[in-house]
Amino acid sequence: MSSRDHLINATCTTDDMGKDKDVQSTTPFSFTPTLIAKKSFRMNKLQIIKHVRALKSKNRDIRKAAAETLGTIIEASAVPALVQMLEDTCTDVSNAAAEALGQIGHPSAVPALILAMKAKQKHLRRFAAEALGKIGHASAVPDLILAMKDNDEYVCWIAAGALGRVGDASAVPALILALKDKHEYVRGKAAEALGKIGDASAVPTLIQAMDDAHGYARGQAATALGKIGGEHAVPTLILALKDGQKYVRVNAAGALGQIGDPSAVPALIVALKDEEKDGRAFAADALGKICDASAVPALILTLKDKDEYVRTVAAGALGKIGDASAVPALILALKGETEHLRAYAADALGKIGDASAVPALILTLKDKDEYVRTVAAQSLGKIGDSHTLLRKILAASQMSPQERIEVLNTLRAVQDTKGTFLYAFPETRRLCHTVLDEDDAEARAGAQTILNWLDLVRASHREASSDTRELLHVAEGGDAGVNPETLLRGTNEQTNNVEPVSKRRTLWEGLFGKRKDVI
Repeated sequence: MSSRDHLINATCTTDDMGKDKDVQSTTPFSFTPTLIAKKSFRMNKLQIIKHVRALKSKNRDIRKAAAETLGTIIEASAVPALVQMLEDTCTDVSNAAAEALGQIGHPSAVPALILAMKAKQKHLRRFAAEALGKIGHASAVPDLILAMKDNDEYVCWIAAGALGRVGDASAVPALILALKDKHEYVRGKAAEALGKIGDASAVPTLIQAMDDAHGYARGQAATALGKIGGEHAVPTLILALKDGQKYVRVNAAGALGQIGDPSAVPALIVALKDEEKDGRAFAADALGKICDASAVPALILTLKDKDEYVRTVAAGALGKIGDASAVPALILALKGETEHLRAYAADALGKIGDASAVPALILTLKDKDEYVRTVAAQSLGKIGDSHTLLRKILAASQMSPQERIEVLNTLRAVQDTKGTFLYAFPETRRLCHTVLDEDDAEARAGAQTILNWLDLVRASHREASSDTRELLHVAEGGDAGVNPETLLRGTNEQTNNVEPVSKRRTLWEGLFGKRKDVI
């Protein structure tokens, strides 16, 4: 149990001095730091001084709680006092002081924590090693390397993990040797640390570590190879997809996805049938990261997996690959039972960008889940032909105020790439003014921002050509018989004639030539 799990009921261990045991936790004291230790917030100078003074209290529980509080608020001025508490007669207090120094992260505490790693109390050595890892100062590396040979197994693997956090390459040779340590968790932590440090010289030994007898060590080695192994590690990781332990298979799939070598695709497709849902999900995610279209049929079938989590990850993977052949299956997934699957399917359709998904996404704007509706609106914006955008504005009137603003902001972002001038439409202004009457302050602010933007766009074209002013007039509802987007395309729907290129260019530049200046 962490020292923070019990703020006021701490008891001294057999290492405590008898003098301190005579003080009970009910000792009257006018200051109670435990009330502050439960939640982090800023303190004024007086409060900080009171907590620092509380470190000298005769009540061990108050000393411990004060140390925890000072660590929680990350108060650097308390470092000297906390350093002194590393020698407290109550190990719970000294442990809390070491933990607090790690949370604060000030390098001035490093020498004292290095000394604490040599203390008789094994728990203090553990907390000190962990704290040095959090501080991350390279001066602690030699002592952390020595700590990997501590007679307490926990100190050893905490020290190995700390070396990974520090990230200094000088620790690589010692960590490579630690891959053969007698304790499996030390071997696993050493592999993890090598992956974080990122030195490719460790790759051959990490590949050998994939034959470790303990699953934890193999799994950590797989993760490390994903970070630094490159294509040389792919064959070994492919074999690990058939490992007897789920943890190893999952990490191997994740590593292959991180490396991104297409040669792993066939094996990952097979892994989509793993007996464990995590194995199938990580295989699907890896296929999405590799982005090889040959995986699309298998991922489409995975949309029917018995587990919702796996189906959701498969939908996300199809979106990353971006192959249009997945659109029909993703449209069906928009009707999935869970909001997660529907949201991922909507997002995937937006990434693929196929216009055939537009009708289904418009219907999804009425989904019962707010987040799904928002994702559908964003995806429509990514596909976004002009008629779709207009229908989105009309559909927004059935949404919450915040969702309406989300749709309008999506339209605003899309205009740059799609060239549609829907912001002048009366419906847009009407919806914004409707939102201004809502209770939601954030939505009101968003609506006002859009209205201000419209005014800037309008003002930027006051000196525009007569053709541009005509188009603005039509777009604002001045002539219901003419489609403004027809003018943008240069086509007169009444005569079906195409305007000359020069005139279309004039209209376009008049409307959009200053877009970057007015946003």
